[in-house]
Amino acid sequence: MPEIFEGYKDSWRDYLQHFNSCAGVNGWSDRDKCEFLAVRLRGQAQQFYVDLPDMTKLDFYSLTNAFANHFEPEAQASVIRAQLRGRVRKSGESLSALGASIRREVRRAYLGLSSSAQDQLACDFFIDALPDREFRVLIRRVRPQTLEEAMTVAIELDAIEKTEGMVRSGRSVSSVGTNLGGGNLHDVTPNLELSQRLERIEAQLSYLMNSGISPYRPNMQPSVSMHPPGYHPFRPPGPTCWNCGMVGHMRAQCPSPLKPANQFAGQGN
Repeated sequence: MPEIFEGYKDSWRDYLQHFNSCAGVNGWSDRDKCEFLAVRLRGQAQQFYVDLPDMTKLDFYSLTNAFANHFEPEAQASVIRAQLRGRVRKSGESLSALGASIRREVRRAYLGLSSSAQDQLACDFFIDALPDREFRVLIRRVRPQTLEEAMTVAIELDAIEKTEGMVRSGRSVSSVGTNLGGGNLHDVTPNLELSQRLERIEAQLSYLMNSGISPYRPNMQPSVSMHPPGYHPFRPPGPTCWNCGMVGHMRAQCPSPLKPANQFAGQGN
């Protein structure tokens, strides 16, 4: 059974080819075609059919000519041509959908041209509809001769661009973890992978520990005058030698030469 024809939103020429194919498969006569066409009309097409003379409705050739003159007039073709010249790929529109739309409109706008000429025009309109100038230049350098070739090149370039974009994004994310310029410890992008978040936190902790800045109070510098030489706020707990400043033994067991005891008077150990 043929599809529904609704009027201006569809191409009458394409629909007629589809209808004739169905008629050939089913072995319909011209009279059968008239009857089946009548029941496959909706909207504007159905209203136009109702207003036709009865004699036209009974002759398939006259009926199809009437539909062609009404739904594929030369004036409408001029409008479609103007629309094609200003056609731009819509946001979210796939390249395949763009190509199919342009192919359909070219057939409606240039009925008198051969299929090869229509295809070449569709190829040019497709490239012109791409908003990215560099993208258009790259496709034209390949010199596609048909719409299918232009679509294939465009889809491949689009896939490469998306892949490269993901790679560049990944590199920039990795570089963030090595940029230890004293940024906020909690300034972590929510979209980072968990492992990348941990790497960044670990790197910033390492930076803070080496600089002696508390990660909980990043703007406060430690007061070294309150602690013996070698003291570090992130070292593991344990006795600190007041002689050499190392952790793990006391001054009495220090293997280094003893310094004057009065240097650390009142500090124990």
